Amino acid sequence: ACALAGRRVRRPFATTVGVLGDWTRPLAGAVAATCTFGSLYYSEAVGYVPCQLCWYQRYAMYPLVAILALGLWRPARTPTRILGLVVALVGAGIAGYHWLVERIPSLADATACSVEVPCSVPWFTRLGFMTIAWMALSGFLAIGALLVVEAVGARTRPPSSAKLERSGSPEVDAS
Repeated sequence: ACALAGRRVRRPFATTVGVLGDWTRPLAGAVAATCTFGSLYYSEAVGYVPCQLCWYQRYAMYPLVAILALGLWRPARTPTRILGLVVALVGAGIAGYHWLVERIPSLADATACSVEVPCSVPWFTRLGFMTIAWMALSGFLAIGALLVVEAVGARTRPPSSAKLERSGSPEVDAS
């Protein structure tokens, strides 16, 4: 039964890896850049003052743009993938906690939020649950998922394409 369930999970995941291919890192970088510009838009253009937990989320999201961009350089792929995944998971933890603080305000007593800008009050709510903290959580989880897909793709890639990746150009057969 476990083998059957494993096969059912692996097949769609392999399809996802095959479809996304080498686009996982640029997509993760695009998500990080969109989240970064979105947070800057909300604070600078709209005038929302970030709370303490929002700042912690920004501390995790802003460096992800640079980390993922650096990872486009081939020799830095694996170290930046690991670092990016760790930062995305830490950011997801903070954003998830922030979203819970918005839902259960009594949790705010345990945080270092200020009275002027409380962490328990969302600036807006869409669809009954979507707040800025939820959007940050979604961004962190999307980045993490894309980096996991990239790691699985790197492990399952056939040796010929790994050789092509290292050399940068296809080998031409002289015969």
